[in-house]
Amino acid sequence: MATATSMLILPLGVTAPAHAAYGPVEALKRQLVEHRGVTVSDRWTLKYKLSETKYVYLYKNIVEFGKGKVVATDTRYRPGNKYAGSGIFRYLTFIGRQYMQDKNDDLPAGKRWVLDEDKSYVPAAYLPIRIADPATLKAVLATTQVKRPAGSYDGTRTTLYQGTITFGDLYKAAPWPGVKKPTGKDAKDKITWRIWFGRDQLPRRVWSSWRTHSRASGGLEEVSVKDALLTGWGAKTRIAPPPDDHVVREEDLRDDE
Repeated sequence: MATATSMLILPLGVTAPAHAAYGPVEALKRQLVEHRGVTVSDRWTLKYKLSETKYVYLYKNIVEFGKGKVVATDTRYRPGNKYAGSGIFRYLTFIGRQYMQDKNDDLPAGKRWVLDEDKSYVPAAYLPIRIADPATLKAVLATTQVKRPAGSYDGTRTTLYQGTITFGDLYKAAPWPGVKKPTGKDAKDKITWRIWFGRDQLPRRVWSSWRTHSRASGGLEEVSVKDALLTGWGAKTRIAPPPDDHVVREEDLRDDE
């Protein structure tokens, strides 16, 4: 896969040196062109308060850009430890729809993918901070409390930014389609974040930690930590939906059951 650690991809195909005289938000905007992308390798660790058990989830995302935003992601998931189950999945996510492939699924003959359509499906490079959304990145960087030189990632020396932002402010900067606006205590819950930017002002590592309360766990406090590496900025990408004859709709499976 081609990389662009020393060169930026500009909308008109013009190249610019990595030591560009603009900040991270502008550098990101210049990457969001058709059929270009980045690879995001993400490790999510989840534990419940009063429990020492940790659930580890591993994701590798190929992210495709176009028209100033993320337009598609190709995600491969596997459990990172025994507590995270044994399923291995692949997801193709587009705006308003997601295709899922589960090796353990018993699908109708010839079908390999399950399609679910819902407005809440929006492809993103990293959550809960949508690192490839310029408005989100601008809002996050406005809460920077520390900025200092750091180590090397993806072949470039980095500068570390870190701070804290609330879920309410994150939503206000860039509302998530199909997701309810956080209110009350949920809006005030904080995300502690760290972002390492390369010499070309593009993020190479993102780390975040936050606490929430889950109804599924009886209201127990959940502590999440996500750590992701971003590599190959500017790589050529072409994520396409699977052929129609390989797809079965989620609602059709429910009807059969």
